[in-house]
Amino acid sequence: YVQRNLRPKLTSLTVHPAGTVFQKPYPTGDPDIAGFDDQAPDRRILSASANPGGNASSLGRRAYQRGLQTFVWRAEDANEDEMRYAVLYRREGDTVWKSLKDDLVDAIYVWDTTSVPNGTYVVKVVASDQASNTPGAALEGELESSAFDIDNAPPVVVVTGSRPANGRTTIQFEVRDEWSSISKVEYSLDAQRWQVVYPRDGIFDGRSEQFELTLDNEAATRGLI
Repeated sequence: YVQRNLRPKLTSLTVHPAGTVFQKPYPTGDPDIAGFDDQAPDRRILSASANPGGNASSLGRRAYQRGLQTFVWRAEDANEDEMRYAVLYRREGDTVWKSLKDDLVDAIYVWDTTSVPNGTYVVKVVASDQASNTPGAALEGELESSAFDIDNAPPVVVVTGSRPANGRTTIQFEVRDEWSSISKVEYSLDAQRWQVVYPRDGIFDGRSEQFELTLDNEAATRGLI
Protein backbone atom coordinates (compact mmCIF):
# COMPACT_ATOMS: atom_id res chain seq x y z
CA TYR A 1 0.00 0.00 0.00
CA VAL A 2 1.42 3.35 -1.06
CA GLN A 3 -0.44 6.49 -0.13
CA ARG A 4 -1.30 8.65 -3.13
CA ASN A 5 0.81 11.79 -3.05
CA LEU A 6 -1.13 15.04 -2.89
CA ARG A 7 0.10 18.41 -4.07
CA PRO A 8 1.41 20.87 -1.44
CA LYS A 9 -0.79 23.93 -1.04
CA LEU A 10 0.26 27.49 -0.28
CA THR A 11 -2.55 29.17 1.62
CA SER A 12 -1.12 32.69 2.07
CA LEU A 13 1.79 34.89 1.06
CA THR A 14 2.35 38.12 2.99
CA VAL A 15 4.50 40.98 1.71
CA HIS A 16 5.44 43.01 4.77
CA PRO A 17 5.97 46.79 4.50
CA ALA A 18 9.34 47.77 3.08
CA GLY A 19 12.08 47.69 5.71
CA THR A 20 10.15 45.46 8.13
CA VAL A 21 12.30 42.64 9.53
CA PHE A 22 12.07 40.32 12.52
CA GLN A 23 14.81 39.86 15.09
CA LYS A 24 15.86 36.32 16.01
CA PRO A 25 16.88 36.30 19.69
CA TYR A 26 20.09 34.60 20.75
CA PRO A 27 21.46 34.02 24.26
CA THR A 28 24.69 35.84 23.35
CA GLY A 29 25.95 37.98 20.54
CA ASP A 30 24.16 40.37 18.18
CA PRO A 31 20.59 39.74 17.02
CA ASP A 32 20.17 38.25 13.57
CA ILE A 33 17.37 38.87 11.07
CA ALA A 34 14.93 36.01 10.54
CA GLY A 35 14.93 34.71 6.96
CA PHE A 36 18.07 36.64 5.94
CA ASP A 37 20.89 34.12 5.96
CA ASP A 38 22.54 34.37 2.57
CA GLN A 39 23.99 37.87 2.55
CA ALA A 40 27.13 39.50 3.97
CA PRO A 41 27.37 39.23 7.77
CA ASP A 42 27.26 43.00 8.29
CA ARG A 43 23.86 43.13 6.52
CA ARG A 44 22.41 40.31 8.62
CA ILE A 45 22.99 42.18 11.88
CA LEU A 46 20.41 44.75 12.93
CA SER A 47 21.92 48.22 12.99
CA ALA A 48 21.83 50.32 16.15
CA SER A 49 19.09 52.47 14.61
CA ALA A 50 16.94 49.52 13.56
CA ASN A 51 14.57 49.99 16.52
CA PRO A 52 14.59 46.41 17.84
CA GLY A 53 12.19 47.51 20.57
CA GLY A 54 9.21 47.23 18.22
CA ASN A 55 6.22 44.98 18.76
CA ALA A 56 6.94 41.27 19.05
CA SER A 57 5.23 38.68 16.85
CA SER A 58 5.40 34.93 16.33
CA LEU A 59 8.31 35.59 13.95
CA GLY A 60 10.31 37.55 16.50
CA ARG A 61 10.61 41.18 17.52
CA ARG A 62 9.70 43.57 14.71
CA ALA A 63 12.38 46.03 13.62
CA TYR A 64 13.32 48.19 10.64
CA GLN A 65 16.22 47.82 8.21
CA ARG A 66 16.29 50.00 5.14
CA GLY A 67 16.43 48.19 1.79
CA LEU A 68 15.10 44.86 3.05
CA GLN A 69 11.76 43.25 2.11
CA THR A 70 10.30 40.38 4.16
CA PHE A 71 8.01 37.69 2.75
CA VAL A 72 6.17 35.21 4.97
CA TRP A 73 3.94 32.39 3.76
CA ARG A 74 1.86 29.48 4.98
CA ALA A 75 1.84 26.06 3.35
CA GLU A 76 0.21 22.72 4.07
CA ASP A 77 0.61 19.17 2.80
CA ALA A 78 -2.15 16.60 3.24
CA ASN A 79 0.44 13.81 3.34
CA GLU A 80 2.42 15.66 6.03
CA ASP A 81 5.45 15.56 3.74
CA GLU A 82 8.55 17.62 4.42
CA MET A 83 8.42 20.73 2.25
CA ARG A 84 11.14 22.90 0.75
CA TYR A 85 10.53 26.29 -0.80
CA ALA A 86 11.83 28.36 -3.69
CA VAL A 87 11.27 32.11 -4.07
CA LEU A 88 11.21 33.78 -7.50
CA TYR A 89 10.52 37.33 -8.65
CA ARG A 90 9.75 39.35 -11.74
CA ARG A 91 9.40 43.05 -12.44
CA GLU A 92 6.06 44.33 -13.71
CA GLY A 93 6.00 43.93 -17.49
CA ASP A 94 8.51 41.05 -17.52
CA THR A 95 7.41 37.53 -18.43
CA VAL A 96 10.38 35.55 -17.10
CA TRP A 97 10.67 34.63 -13.41
CA LYS A 98 14.11 35.02 -11.83
CA SER A 99 15.29 32.95 -8.87
CA LEU A 100 15.87 34.62 -5.51
CA LYS A 101 16.44 31.56 -3.32
CA ASP A 102 15.69 27.86 -3.37
CA ASP A 103 15.83 24.90 -0.96
CA LEU A 104 14.44 26.99 1.91
CA VAL A 105 13.21 25.15 4.99
CA ASP A 106 11.57 28.05 6.86
CA ALA A 107 8.50 29.83 5.48
CA ILE A 108 10.14 33.24 5.54
CA TYR A 109 12.58 35.05 3.27
CA VAL A 110 14.18 38.50 3.38
CA TRP A 111 15.25 40.12 0.12
CA ASP A 112 17.94 42.80 -0.10
CA THR A 113 16.14 44.94 -2.67
CA THR A 114 19.09 47.29 -3.16
CA SER A 115 20.28 44.73 -5.73
CA VAL A 116 17.50 45.60 -8.22
CA PRO A 117 16.21 48.83 -9.82
CA ASN A 118 13.23 50.66 -8.37
CA GLY A 119 9.92 49.50 -9.76
CA THR A 120 6.85 47.35 -9.20
CA TYR A 121 7.50 43.68 -8.53
CA VAL A 122 5.75 40.36 -7.85
CA VAL A 123 7.20 37.35 -6.04
CA LYS A 124 6.21 33.69 -6.32
CA VAL A 125 6.76 30.95 -3.75
CA VAL A 126 6.94 27.33 -4.90
CA ALA A 127 6.52 24.52 -2.33
CA SER A 128 7.89 21.07 -3.16
CA ASP A 129 7.49 17.75 -1.34
CA GLN A 130 10.43 16.12 -3.14
CA ALA A 131 12.29 15.57 0.16
CA SER A 132 9.66 12.96 1.12
CA ASN A 133 8.98 11.41 -2.29
CA THR A 134 10.75 9.84 -5.23
CA PRO A 135 11.55 12.28 -8.07
CA GLY A 136 8.77 10.89 -10.24
CA ALA A 137 6.15 11.21 -7.52
CA ALA A 138 7.10 14.62 -6.12
CA LEU A 139 4.65 17.48 -6.58
CA GLU A 140 4.74 21.26 -6.30
CA GLY A 141 2.32 24.01 -5.34
CA GLU A 142 2.82 27.73 -5.91
CA LEU A 143 1.36 31.12 -5.06
CA GLU A 144 2.04 34.62 -6.37
CA SER A 145 2.04 37.73 -4.22
CA SER A 146 0.22 40.95 -4.87
CA ALA A 147 2.28 43.62 -6.65
CA PHE A 148 4.49 45.82 -4.45
CA ASP A 149 6.82 48.75 -5.07
CA ILE A 150 10.54 48.82 -4.45
CA ASP A 151 11.74 52.37 -3.86
CA ASN A 152 15.20 52.79 -2.36
CA ALA A 153 15.86 56.27 -3.74
CA PRO A 154 15.15 59.21 -1.38
CA PRO A 155 12.77 62.04 -2.36
CA VAL A 156 14.24 65.10 -4.04
CA VAL A 157 13.70 68.59 -2.60
CA VAL A 158 14.04 71.54 -5.00
CA VAL A 159 13.73 75.18 -3.86
CA THR A 160 11.92 76.98 -6.66
CA GLY A 161 11.93 80.53 -5.27
CA SER A 162 11.77 82.89 -2.31
CA ARG A 163 9.80 86.08 -1.86
CA PRO A 164 10.53 88.64 0.93
CA ALA A 165 7.69 90.94 2.01
CA ASN A 166 6.91 92.92 5.19
CA GLY A 167 9.74 91.43 7.24
CA ARG A 168 8.90 87.88 6.27
CA THR A 169 10.17 85.52 3.57
CA THR A 170 8.07 82.96 1.72
CA ILE A 171 10.08 79.99 0.48
CA GLN A 172 8.62 77.95 -2.36
CA PHE A 173 9.83 74.40 -2.93
CA GLU A 174 8.87 71.13 -4.57
CA VAL A 175 9.26 67.60 -3.20
CA ARG A 176 9.10 64.70 -5.67
CA ASP A 177 9.78 60.99 -5.68
CA GLU A 178 10.11 58.66 -8.65
CA TRP A 179 8.03 55.76 -7.30
CA SER A 180 6.22 56.61 -4.06
CA SER A 181 3.69 59.22 -3.02
CA ILE A 182 4.95 61.91 -0.67
CA SER A 183 3.44 61.22 2.76
CA LYS A 184 5.10 63.73 5.10
CA VAL A 185 7.33 66.82 4.95
CA GLU A 186 8.91 68.46 7.98
CA TYR A 187 11.26 71.40 8.57
CA SER A 188 13.45 72.49 11.47
CA LEU A 189 15.08 75.79 12.38
CA ASP A 190 18.49 75.63 14.06
CA ALA A 191 18.02 71.90 14.76
CA GLN A 192 15.01 72.64 16.94
CA ARG A 193 11.70 70.74 16.99
CA TRP A 194 10.57 69.36 13.64
CA GLN A 195 7.34 70.87 12.30
CA VAL A 196 5.06 69.52 9.59
CA VAL A 197 4.43 71.59 6.47
CA TYR A 198 1.50 70.75 4.19
CA PRO A 199 1.28 70.95 0.38
CA ARG A 200 -0.30 73.97 -1.27
CA ASP A 201 -3.33 71.88 -2.22
CA GLY A 202 -3.71 70.76 1.42
CA ILE A 203 -3.27 67.00 0.97
CA PHE A 204 -0.43 64.51 0.47
CA ASP A 205 -1.64 62.45 -2.49
CA GLY A 206 1.00 62.45 -5.22
CA ARG A 207 4.59 61.78 -6.15
CA SER A 208 5.18 65.50 -6.61
CA GLU A 209 3.96 68.16 -4.21
CA GLN A 210 4.33 71.97 -4.11
CA PHE A 211 4.96 73.80 -0.82
CA GLU A 212 5.15 77.32 0.54
CA LEU A 213 6.78 78.09 3.88
CA THR A 214 6.63 81.61 5.35
CA LEU A 215 9.20 82.59 8.01
CA ASP A 216 10.34 85.73 9.77
CA ASN A 217 13.41 87.13 7.99
CA GLU A 218 15.53 86.50 11.09
CA ALA A 219 14.46 82.84 11.18
CA ALA A 220 14.91 82.41 7.44
CA THR A 221 18.56 83.43 7.66
CA ARG A 222 19.41 81.29 10.73
CA GLY A 223 19.38 77.90 9.10
CA LEU A 224 16.58 75.79 7.66
CA ILE A 225 16.83 72.00 7.52
